[in-house]
Amino acid sequence: LIACSVYLLWNSYRPAALLQQGIRLEQRNDLTKAINSYKQLLEHYAASEEAPDALYRCGRILQHDLGEDQSALLYYLKLEKNYPQSVLVSSAQREAAELTKYRLNDCGQAIPIYQRLIEQFGFDGDRYQYEIADCYARLKNWPQAAIEFETLLSSFPESEFSAITGYRLADSRLLSGHR
Repeated sequence: LIACSVYLLWNSYRPAALLQQGIRLEQRNDLTKAINSYKQLLEHYAASEEAPDALYRCGRILQHDLGEDQSALLYYLKLEKNYPQSVLVSSAQREAAELTKYRLNDCGQAIPIYQRLIEQFGFDGDRYQYEIADCYARLKNWPQAAIEFETLLSSFPESEFSAITGYRLADSRLLSGHR
């Protein structure tokens, strides 16, 4: 019974220890070892409460420090898929959307991520709606861009994006042949 209790205590302590070890390594800028610590946590303790944090931290290091954008994106999307109740999901989705749109230049893949942000969280909806409309404009899908800019104006009339959205709506209508 004592051995069982010690084993359970050790298993509940180990994920936290691996996470803290990774954080310390990050602070010392030993990023490869930090990622290895997080990966060890994920491999052996995927069901722990520390696992979403480890995924998010791996994504951030890969994106912001190592410039490995594709790998970072996989960590963010894995967090969203495997831990949908985590408080880190909205942050991971934000990082994934911006990474996909601005670093990987893939607006087609960024649109559904921005849409999920609006549907699931609601906050900053005007900003994400603008990003969606801008993605369609970058894809030169002018009719859909116009629809998305109209949606922004009707759904968020007090948005800080209203002025630029009005201009871009007119531009999109002109380019799509509607006046």
